Amino acid sequence: NYGTSAITSLPVSYKIDLYPVITDTITTTINPGDTLIYTFSQAADLSVYGTYSLIAYTSLSGDVTLANDTAYYTVENKPLIYCNDSALYNYDCDIGNVTLGTLNNGIATPVFYNTSAVNQFTDFTSVTPPYIAPGNAYSISVSEIYQYTFNSPSYIAVYIDYNKDGEFDAVAEKVFGGSTDYSNSTLVGNITVPYSAVNGTTRMRVVLQEYGDSTTTTTPCGFYSYGETEDYNVVIAPLIPNDAGVIQIQSPLAQELEGSSVPVIVVVKNFGTDTITSMDIAYKINFGTEVSQPWTGVLLPSQTVSVTLPSFTVLPAYNYICAYTLLSGDSNIF
Repeated sequence: NYGTSAITSLPVSYKIDLYPVITDTITTTINPGDTLIYTFSQAADLSVYGTYSLIAYTSLSGDVTLANDTAYYTVENKPLIYCNDSALYNYDCDIGNVTLGTLNNGIATPVFYNTSAVNQFTDFTSVTPPYIAPGNAYSISVSEIYQYTFNSPSYIAVYIDYNKDGEFDAVAEKVFGGSTDYSNSTLVGNITVPYSAVNGTTRMRVVLQEYGDSTTTTTPCGFYSYGETEDYNVVIAPLIPNDAGVIQIQSPLAQELEGSSVPVIVVVKNFGTDTITSMDIAYKINFGTEVSQPWTGVLLPSQTVSVTLPSFTVLPAYNYICAYTLLSGDSNIF
């Protein structure tokens, strides 16, 4: 407040590039000579990479000194630059396939005499990223392929930049690791996303190093002789109050008798921060008509419940079943 009178009602606005003006009114009293930090009711969306020009200004009635009413600011949103990591030579062994959630990238066959095993580093950040949510566990697998009919032991390490600081913490952000050998070229396991993970798009790095190990040799940054490093994007979903999902279909089984009536039994988990007392749970068979059933009870955050839904008649040949939740306010629909 540059004036001599207290201000009790102050229109304040901001504008970003060609987007509409956002205006709020500050009703907190600002005495002469005082300052106030104000947070607008509508956040600015700067999620797209680029440079933004921001103007913020006041519109106080009777203010004829306009020179000090406006502030200008430039914000740049650009991709984080990660450290280099790569094999030095383009032969011997490579990553054949990486699977995590909805991500299934690459072909892991043939395991031997594979002419595709010629990469040192591959940037797959343009591939559609999988969505993962804090507090949840996801299966992951990494497969190795070889140029020849023999192979040497390799170590696989997977890192996710959970705090989105542009660095891979070799200990805290190593989410998966293990060794392959002649009899097992695919490493399978699970990762659990910590609640401290920052939501939004971040980087995942998969390193396969021939003769690597879990402690000193295989790291997220640097160079090694044989193998491959692959980079991916993953999207960490935000923690929201209302968030539920089906995590398992217990019935029907993989094989059922044609013409039999089989109940649909699912396991539902509360992924949100609020207790759930009611929701609808539904399924579709072969992309057909939705079958929905209300559920009521008490489902605390992170807890699961088994729910039996109406039965269906098993049709000939293959049947596809999709089960899901319908919860008001649940925006994490992946």
